[in-house]
Amino acid sequence: MPQLNRLGIIAKIVGILTWVKRPDRVRRVFGWVLRIFASEVNHGWGVILSHSIPSKVPKTAARRDQYAQDSELPATAPGHVRQTVVHGKQTVRITGGALRSRRLHFPAMPGLRPTPDRVRETLFNWLGQNLAGLRVLDLFAGSGILSVEALSRGAVWAVAIEQSARVVSEIQRNFEDLGIDATRVRVWQADALAWLRQASTQHLAELPIDLVFLDPPFAHPALLNNALLALNQADWLAADARVYVECSARGSPIDFPGWAIVREGRAGESRFMLWRRAVAQNDCLIQTES
Repeated sequence: MPQLNRLGIIAKIVGILTWVKRPDRVRRVFGWVLRIFASEVNHGWGVILSHSIPSKVPKTAARRDQYAQDSELPATAPGHVRQTVVHGKQTVRITGGALRSRRLHFPAMPGLRPTPDRVRETLFNWLGQNLAGLRVLDLFAGSGILSVEALSRGAVWAVAIEQSARVVSEIQRNFEDLGIDATRVRVWQADALAWLRQASTQHLAELPIDLVFLDPPFAHPALLNNALLALNQADWLAADARVYVECSARGSPIDFPGWAIVREGRAGESRFMLWRRAVAQNDCLIQTES
């Protein structure tokens, strides 16, 4: 009997060692432990570590997104913004400037779609990493990430326009948490088109506006052309102002008379462009990024 017991123990040890030889199983168990730990830690290392455990990720974009949804990990398909879910909110990373690598929180709401990391990096390579002295208008602000990226790179002032009261509250909280001086920002809860039609020196503490971010919901394509029409009639834009536009790659051609595309790119389902005033009829130099 003692001999059988010894053989049984040896068999169990051999079984455990055989199981441990499968690193994917070890990673899976370790990942479960860290995710349990992360659920108890608010903004802690547990969240970071639990999302860094390597695992077998499907190769196709559709399966990769489904895998991300099932495992509560960020999608990795091209054009997607990497997000981390923390207590019902999502976070997005600042890509450059004084606040680089800090994170913003925003509600997990349908249609709320921050500009992807790669697109933001491309945009600010176009604009330059030093935006000192620039005044920024962020229409359809959403998470507010474009305003923050500009302020992080030295923009002197930014105004963000967002219709949702819940999102506006989160934008204001993010500015406070990041330590951004309240005199450098203003957040308006308003319909962006209505705000544009009424915008004046009473609304804009700093004039003229040098840079406009325009990223309306893809589901409402008419918003984009209406916003561009209103911008074209604005008298508070600087002579050398630039307008960044992000829209669906499947959308109709954009009508922006008197302005020229100087840079253009595409990522996934998004098309993004940088415009400036056309100083001559043939002033339309397009450089493509992909």
